[in-house]
Amino acid sequence: MTNEQLDRLKHSGLPLGEGESDIGGDAVVDASGGKVGNVEALFVDEIARRIRFLLVAGHGAVGIGDEQRLVPVEAIDRIEGNVVHLRHPRERVAFSPRYNTKLVSEPSYWESVYGWYGYAPYWAGLMAGPSVHPYQPVRR
Repeated sequence: MTNEQLDRLKHSGLPLGEGESDIGGDAVVDASGGKVGNVEALFVDEIARRIRFLLVAGHGAVGIGDEQRLVPVEAIDRIEGNVVHLRHPRERVAFSPRYNTKLVSEPSYWESVYGWYGYAPYWAGLMAGPSVHPYQPVRR
């Protein structure tokens, strides 16, 4: 993976791959349906034109201040209407590594986010053959 492969969807100017939806602005809920935040931005793999991460904006872990957290698309259970349902509890998102613009050029930063959620980075699948996580966010 190179630093240039992931970019915010709006910045990249690229269309998404076939079957993928722009879910920017959608509400995000945890595994039990509790509100986590909203999709503030999508990070897209510029080569495959696939969404790899959601940037979720919500209230801090203790309810004070706004925070932004990255969530890999593999953590999405389903999308219904304008609601993104995650496979994880709210606490998993609330205590995940914070979004840090100074670290987004570091592959180890993205790896730490994947690791927090228990997933292998998508580029690990590129080395081993077919994608490890072929999820494509599509509205239902």
